[in-house]
Amino acid sequence: SWPCYKPGEPDPRPASGLLDPCKLAAMSWTGMMQMFQVDGEVIPFPDWEERYKLIRAYGSWFTARKLHPKDIVEEANEAREPLAAFMCLTREIPGFDRDPLLKKNFLLAMALAQRPEKFLKVTDTYHWRPIVDYHLMRVALRLGIVSVSEAEAETLSERAWCGDLLEESVRRATYRAVNSLLR
Repeated sequence: SWPCYKPGEPDPRPASGLLDPCKLAAMSWTGMMQMFQVDGEVIPFPDWEERYKLIRAYGSWFTARKLHPKDIVEEANEAREPLAAFMCLTREIPGFDRDPLLKKNFLLAMALAQRPEKFLKVTDTYHWRPIVDYHLMRVALRLGIVSVSEAEAETLSERAWCGDLLEESVRRATYRAVNSLLR
């Protein structure tokens, strides 16, 4: 664990940067807007207010626990089942805490495990689960692996806003279907 540095003092940890939890917890709106620029232009993300709250909550979560993201990886690697431990440890972190199918958590685990450095040492590969994104959902619908009503299919084919309930329904059905295929 590590304490936050005091403003005006150098950060004692090596390789500290803009994404350190202490800095994210204290990030200003202006700081966030500067972080999300390319060639001086702000990236046109939707829901800036939500993103700002999430950045601060993420940083505050780690800061309150005197943890750094690498501590999560190190603790998982010390567990008997590193992937299962990682999934358990990340499901409370803001930004990773809202999806019951743990898509972001598995994506992060996969990225950490697949890097040449093998940051996450997965020995319990039987814990991997499908990562259901929009592409996989569209493929499942097109192949007929997952079906919806005619009205829902029309809404989806128009790429119109379908609502959270339909999206969640298709996501869960795709997740179940892919798990069945894997079994």
